[in-house]
Amino acid sequence: MLTQTPRVAAKYAAQRSVTELLALKGDLAAKLLGVRQRKDPFPLYEKIRAHGELYQSSLGFFCTVSHPLCREILTDGRFGMPQPPPEADWSVTPGDQRLLAHPVEHSLLVADPPDHTQLRKLIARWFTARAIREREPRVRELVREILDKLAGRDEFDYAADVAARVPLEVICDLLGVPIEDHDRFIHWGTVLASTIDGPRTLTERREVRASLGEMNALFGELVERYRKAPEDNIISELVATSGDSEDFGRRDLMALTELLFVAGLETTANLLGDTVRLLLAHPDQLARVRADRDLVPSVSEEVLRFDPPTKYTARMALEDVAIAGHAIPAGGFVFELLAGANRDPRVFTDPHVFDIGRANARENISFSSGVHHCIGHGLARLEAEVTLHEVLDRFPRLAAAGPSKIRLARSVRGPYELPVRV
Repeated sequence: MLTQTPRVAAKYAAQRSVTELLALKGDLAAKLLGVRQRKDPFPLYEKIRAHGELYQSSLGFFCTVSHPLCREILTDGRFGMPQPPPEADWSVTPGDQRLLAHPVEHSLLVADPPDHTQLRKLIARWFTARAIREREPRVRELVREILDKLAGRDEFDYAADVAARVPLEVICDLLGVPIEDHDRFIHWGTVLASTIDGPRTLTERREVRASLGEMNALFGELVERYRKAPEDNIISELVATSGDSEDFGRRDLMALTELLFVAGLETTANLLGDTVRLLLAHPDQLARVRADRDLVPSVSEEVLRFDPPTKYTARMALEDVAIAGHAIPAGGFVFELLAGANRDPRVFTDPHVFDIGRANARENISFSSGVHHCIGHGLARLEAEVTLHEVLDRFPRLAAAGPSKIRLARSVRGPYELPVRV
């Protein structure tokens, strides 16, 4: 049983009540960021856009769908990452929170320079442009192995059988994680990615705690294994680093490797799933890329722009900031609604049209910007492009076999069912 459960449950209930009341009164941010989620949030983004560069919510924060303003805030050193609240205690017994690692709350994802810079350097060499190019043959091999297992099947679930499996195989191969239970690993990624902005209910909190316990047990075993017998993978390298550093302890190591695992799994799975979902929904665009494979990189960029795997992020003012005609006090929050910014008509012509030939699609900010620009963006793009090439080769008559189903998480979301026939 989680410590502090009655107090936390009461707090969640109060927050939900306030958010739901404000949503009923017309607060657009409350409608967008509350517990109840919409399958199509884009009409709300447009309503927020109609209010100008910054929309001030009665919940006490700002949000923006302006592409220039999102990029400005994400690169502005006066803004930093929001910090987990003091009550975010995942312990089962008092004190074990000092040992339990959370891949978001204890990692570089919420750190600001100089801590962020130091942590990022520890893994940077694995994600350089050169390293990604050198990894392409291995990624292609893994994709082909996954598609080989579908041989002889007339129909399958692309979301579960391909989109989720490819990033799982790739990130486990990179980290040095043996795949013992595909479904359990995918469940961890789903739970933690879906609550990246913090749980809103006691059920979500319990699911996070259960996943953390299981992940910590697995990664703890891997740390000890690679301490005794190093291999050529990220965990081995971080284990060696932790032995030489007084500032990089076991929990830092666990949190960083778990972050790479979760981030490399769920968001990339959504990108791969949405690629096929959107192409099947736009047969003219599917015909274009079938006829011209040089468009494959453009497909990935347009998918990222049109319906990004991560819909929003947030930044906290580190000092009093005047921006876009508003005064944001130190400690104030601004939500950068990336999915809305990617459809800013000042940057993208006909922004609600899915066009794989769009010349400036790569101007999307789906991987954030500034010091927290996603370190794995190159690997995600590689997986998306290699997978699409291989799928087009293997299944030239790929077609939808039924409606897709979208996981209605708050920020990180994508298809969890995508039936196809070949």
